[in-house]
Amino acid sequence: MVVVALAGARVAVAQPMGSGTGETRQVEVAAGFRTVARAEFSAGGAIPDFGPELMQELAAARKVVPAAYRFFVHGAHPFKRFVRYLDPVARPGASDPYGDKAGRRTPEIALAGVRVELFLRPGTPPEVARKLAYDFVLAQAFNRGFFASQALYQDDTGITPLDVVRESTDTLPMQELARLVAFATLHRKDLAALIAAGEARHDGEPPSAERASAIVRLRALVRVLHGQAIGGSIITAAAQGQDRSGDLMLLLLVSSDRDRASLRTLRRAFGDPAFTDGFAQLFR
Repeated sequence: MVVVALAGARVAVAQPMGSGTGETRQVEVAAGFRTVARAEFSAGGAIPDFGPELMQELAAARKVVPAAYRFFVHGAHPFKRFVRYLDPVARPGASDPYGDKAGRRTPEIALAGVRVELFLRPGTPPEVARKLAYDFVLAQAFNRGFFASQALYQDDTGITPLDVVRESTDTLPMQELARLVAFATLHRKDLAALIAAGEARHDGEPPSAERASAIVRLRALVRVLHGQAIGGSIITAAAQGQDRSGDLMLLLLVSSDRDRASLRTLRRAFGDPAFTDGFAQLFR
């Protein structure tokens, strides 16, 4: 590892990745969270500085991410249940680019062109950390103008909701969750048309198991972002689908504070006491 720059709470490092490539990371620490920006380079060549385009993204993120964090903590949205686990204090080692000493954090969250990690209080259960990564992004749908004001989310090219929503629930926040929520927020009619087309029969045949799973997940997400309950019919469809565990988990992770009835139904749908006991915090 080569340290390229170190200035206060900002750290830039270069690290070989194998296969002839490497990446430069810049970490910036703020009250309550840290951001990580990455740029890949070819190993063996000169280690690049962050170019003008990436520097512009970083400059924008320095405004956008703190505003998103303030809204998540203080704003009006239905994802407040676990905010009490957030830690506004950056623990020693928080600027460590590889996170070994940075204390408990949420999984990485892709937002505004960078990765965001929220600092959590010691002893935060891992399932709560995972839920907070979803809640942080979902809450921004209720942050008026948040997605509409950013060029990154105004461009809907390259986003395929029926495919993106099938991403593993472990990695969705660090991949395309923000773009998916932005699409659902900014292009409601288009998403409704996609769902209707996905549900349609083709040559008399119902949608494939994969397509049916994507439709269940998107229908749940749309209802949550509209402030509605997920509802028993969607949960039943998830429980009867081919990807039962993945679909039910996605529904659990996008559920809002207002939807206690769906949480009870989800708990029954999972059925396995060992699993539900492990995720007990999320069903409360």
